Amino acid sequence: MTRAKAIGFPDNLIQKLLDAGINSAAKLAFSCNYTPQSGDDKPLEDMITAANSGVAITLGQMSCLRRMFFEAHTLVMADLKTQVEKTDDQMPRKIPAPERNARYESQQKRLVGISLSGELEPAHSLIDSVLQQAEDQSVKYLPPHKCPKREAELQAVKHDVPLTLDTSAGRVVLGKQIKEVACDTSTELKTMWALQRRGLAYDQADLIRWVTHEEWLKELFSHLTRPAPPGFSSPNLQQLLRADRELFVKMGEVTRSGVTVRPTGVLPLDEAMRTLMFSAPVQFHLLPLPTAAGGGKPNIQNTGGDQVLKRPLSGGDDTKSKFPKKGGGKGRRGFVTGKGIPAMPNELKGMWFKTKEGQRICFAYNMKSGCSSADGSCHKGEHVCCKPHCGRNHSLQNHRD
Repeated sequence: MTRAKAIGFPDNLIQKLLDAGINSAAKLAFSCNYTPQSGDDKPLEDMITAANSGVAITLGQMSCLRRMFFEAHTLVMADLKTQVEKTDDQMPRKIPAPERNARYESQQKRLVGISLSGELEPAHSLIDSVLQQAEDQSVKYLPPHKCPKREAELQAVKHDVPLTLDTSAGRVVLGKQIKEVACDTSTELKTMWALQRRGLAYDQADLIRWVTHEEWLKELFSHLTRPAPPGFSSPNLQQLLRADRELFVKMGEVTRSGVTVRPTGVLPLDEAMRTLMFSAPVQFHLLPLPTAAGGGKPNIQNTGGDQVLKRPLSGGDDTKSKFPKKGGGKGRRGFVTGKGIPAMPNELKGMWFKTKEGQRICFAYNMKSGCSSADGSCHKGEHVCCKPHCGRNHSLQNHRD
């Protein structure tokens, strides 16, 4: 009832309306069968007289009540119109300043010990995006770079509103330019601050409690410092964000019936987050990755924004196979080159140097000079054909296509 005080409605009558259960603009707009500018104020007078214990109010007080009722009725009608004519590409609806301030003050009183300022004050655009999810009854994942702080929003420079040509109506209209506020996530600490602002926005919207969201962030970022087993590395920040995205995807699957509070007082998203944060699909992204040979960092390949472990291929692909280096004489027969492939004689260029099972092939056996050993194998390797995809018990000299 902050607006009622600004209009000049007496505090004692405001308290009477609150005691009667009229604590919002929507309830006031439907408190009686009265329509602004209808010419008949009797329904409105009867309502306020009943709330005031049968005592009629003065003309000055009645003028304030008419104005307050008119504003409430206009806001409700505009909200209903927005819901009916809403499109998918429409920007999130901005909540009124009194409601925004009331939510902020209520949250500050509930979260004792947390200062909702600086890095922990969500931007108005972030809060509007979360409240839009409540209106749409559908959760949407908000990554850290879309969770700016209020300070960055205040410093943002407004751009000119572009002109748009409406071909269907043949007119030029003013378009709405969506300008995202910059959000710094260059370090792990700044990323955690951004996710905390997201948690505060969900708490203001009464969708996810701050304690639940903070419990998830504690579990998430604990993996950065948790010791990994030998031969493995601790999860990186990219893995943490993939786990965070997976959690919200699973939450969306179990809250298709709605995300707002139930009549029993249960918050569907809050309950889903508590249930799914330790589930296998989410924890899978937080598993330690094997380190590369030699104890270095994991062999990571960047593929479209996500980093995945690059594993060697198995099978008959000789270009991916490696023999242990024996040292010395790079390029000499029997030794390994810098790329892990034995130096092949000119006579056997393009041939295989090992079998499909991974056994080494004797080069001399496949050359015109032949091998001194008559057995099926020798210390140089197996006596099989080195022709690609052959591997039979004959020399390359006797191979027939």
